[in-house]
Amino acid sequence: VSVSAPNITATFSEPIDKTTVVTAASFTLVGQGGTAVAGTITYDGANNKATFTPSANLAYSTIYSATIKTGVKDLYGNPMASQKTWSFTTAAQPDTTAPTVTQVTPADSATSVSISVPNISAVFSESMDSSTINTTNFKLTAQAGSSVTGTVAYDSTNKKASFTPSSDLSYSTVYIASVETGVKDSSANALAIRKTWSFTTAS
Repeated sequence: VSVSAPNITATFSEPIDKTTVVTAASFTLVGQGGTAVAGTITYDGANNKATFTPSANLAYSTIYSATIKTGVKDLYGNPMASQKTWSFTTAAQPDTTAPTVTQVTPADSATSVSISVPNISAVFSESMDSSTINTTNFKLTAQAGSSVTGTVAYDSTNKKASFTPSSDLSYSTVYIASVETGVKDSSANALAIRKTWSFTTAS
């Protein structure tokens, strides 16, 4: 359930005396531990429906209990036979943290890296949106500026992106790998800072 202006309502079997329901003594909302939630109560006579609107956003990942008490009466003064209580849980707090690259292979400034199918990879701090892990966002270039063609794959289990060159690299050459800010986590948070590292192939 949304923490922002959640729809907390109770519909009755018949018209209700409005004055008996639009009061904090008759329609309550409490959080875990019994903490009362402040709010306003309105009554829609056309639909026999009472609505509790919290004064502020509710807490994330929290169980709340709403109660309609027996002080509520119909138009003839008949009270509810028993109080009605129900509960719901609010949504988890959304992920707003930008992902980071926590590990790269080869290590930055590594030397004597094999030219034949080298392991060029980046591990992320959290699960990523695989559709953003592609050759546009994961690149390899020689220091002279020429781009290396290759394929990019994403291992969701290990949160690792890998770049595989289409052919052997050149000997004794400095290469620069880069993960661009176009990559995003599963909550659509983009990498905050472009990640680059370099390595040198074997003689």
